[in-house]
Amino acid sequence: MTEESPASQLQPDPNVVRIESMAHGGAGLARAEGKIVFVSGALPGEMVRVAIDESKDQFDRAHVVDVLEASPDRIQPPCPHAGVQEDSCGGCQWQHASYEAQLRFKREIVVEQLQRIARIETPQVEEAIPCPSPFGYRRHIQVALARDGRPGFRGARSDRVVPVDGCPIAVPQIDHWLSTTSQLTGGQRFEIRSGDDEETPLQTWRSEHVANDLARTDPLTLRVKDRNFRVSVGSFFQSNALLVDSLVDLVLQSAAVASGERVLDGYCGVGLFSAFLAEDADKVVAVESSRTAVSDARVNLVDRRVELRAEMLERELPKIRGTFDVVVLDPPRSGCAKALPALIQKAPARIVYVSCDPATLARDTRVLLEAGYDLETVQPIDMFPQTFHIETVSTFRR
Repeated sequence: MTEESPASQLQPDPNVVRIESMAHGGAGLARAEGKIVFVSGALPGEMVRVAIDESKDQFDRAHVVDVLEASPDRIQPPCPHAGVQEDSCGGCQWQHASYEAQLRFKREIVVEQLQRIARIETPQVEEAIPCPSPFGYRRHIQVALARDGRPGFRGARSDRVVPVDGCPIAVPQIDHWLSTTSQLTGGQRFEIRSGDDEETPLQTWRSEHVANDLARTDPLTLRVKDRNFRVSVGSFFQSNALLVDSLVDLVLQSAAVASGERVLDGYCGVGLFSAFLAEDADKVVAVESSRTAVSDARVNLVDRRVELRAEMLERELPKIRGTFDVVVLDPPRSGCAKALPALIQKAPARIVYVSCDPATLARDTRVLLEAGYDLETVQPIDMFPQTFHIETVSTFRR
C-alpha cells in the first residue's frame, strides 16, 4: 500500500458541490467539472454531497446524499414523507426550507426568468404575497393507489406510489380522508376536491379508469368573496382555499376597470374573474374552451354584461368585433403564445396576466414587449407553499 500523493489529496471530490442559487423547477444550482448540476433537496449556499440521477451533455440532475454545510434557511420537514429519497413523496419540493426562504426563492426565480428569457435588465418584481398558512391550504389533490390499495402520491425520484397517512398541505377535510382511508379498489389514480366546510362531501373523480367506490361527482358550490361558484368535475378552480379571495382582489386592482370600459377575460374557466370584473365594466367577453367549465360559467355568469363564448382563445379572438380597454389572461401552464398575435391586433390599453409558470410568462412577456407594451409590475402570490410552483399577476400597459 502506498501513500496518496499531494496532488491526489488536493483533487476535488466531483460529488461534493456548492449550491449557488435556486433554479426554476425547485432544484439547487451548482457547477462541477464544467457542467451545471441541478440538485434536488439542496439550498443556496450549502455544501452538499450528491448522487447523480441523470447525466446530459450540458447538465446533470442529482439529489442530496449528505449536507456538509447547511444553510440557515434549512429546517426539519414537518411531514415524514417529504424528502428526495425513492420512498419520499414528490409533492412538496421545499419543505426543508423555511417559509421566509421559499418566498424569497420564488421572487428571485421570477426575476431570473424575466432577465434571461424576456431580456429585462431590472424587472419590477414585488415581494411575494405569503399564504396565511403555509399548510392546510390545498383543496384539490391527485391521489394514486399503491398495489395494496392504500392511497398515496408519486415518489420524488420514481413513478412508484408512496402510501401516505395524511398530507399537511391539504385542507383538513382531505387530510382527514387520507388518514382514515386504508384501502381502495378499482383504479390507479383519481382526484379529490373539497368544499368550503367539513359538512360538504368530497368531490372525487377519475383521471384513469373507473372506480365504483369513488363516485361523488356532483358539482361543488365554492364561495369566493361574496359570490358562489358552481364547480363541476373536470373544471379548473384555484386549489388554494386560503388565498383565492386575495388573488381576485389583486387581479381587480391590477385591471383597474373603469365604468364604461370593455373587458376580455381569456381562459375564463368557471367565470371566477369575469363575475367580479362585470361589476365595473360596461361589457365583459369571457372565452373558455373547456366544456365542463363553460357549463359551470353559464350558471355562474348570469350578469347581462357578460358575453360567454365557448372556444379556444386563439380561434375566437379574430371573430370578436371591436377592441378592449382591459384584457385579463389566466392561461394554463403552457402560457398563451398562440393567442398573442390576435390579442396584439386588438391593441388593449392594459393586460393583466395571471401565470403559474415564470418561464412561459417570460416568453410571452418578450412578445408583448416587442409589440409595444411595457411590463409595469409583477406580483408573486404564493398559491403553492412548500412547492416550487409560482403564481404571479403581471400588469402590462401599451
